[in-house]
Amino acid sequence: MDMKLDLFELLREFPEATLTVHAGDLGHFARELLAEARQDFERERAAIAEGKAEEYLTPEMVKTLLRISASTLYRMAKAKILFPVFVGGQKRYRRSDLDKILSPS
Repeated sequence: MDMKLDLFELLREFPEATLTVHAGDLGHFARELLAEARQDFERERAAIAEGKAEEYLTPEMVKTLLRISASTLYRMAKAKILFPVFVGGQKRYRRSDLDKILSPS
C-alpha cells in the first residue's frame, strides 16, 4: 500500500515522534516550507503596500467571534477551513481568513 504522508500534519499530530527520513523527502519538505513562507511574505507585503496590514487573532478571539468551542476550532484547522500561523511562537489566525468564513457567498 502506497501511502503519502503530509509531514506538516505528522508534526502537528505527533510532535514527539522519532522519524527516519530520506534526504530527498527532507529536501521536498524544506521546499514546501520555503514556498509556504514565501506566499505568506508576499501576502503580507501586498497587504502593507495596500495599506492594509494583516490582523492576527488569538484562538480565544476566534472562538468568541465564531461562537465555537476549542474542539470545533481544532477541527476547522485540521479540515483546512482555518489556517493557524505562528507569530512569535504563538498560534494565531488571520483576520482575512475569518472574514472569508463570515462573509456571505
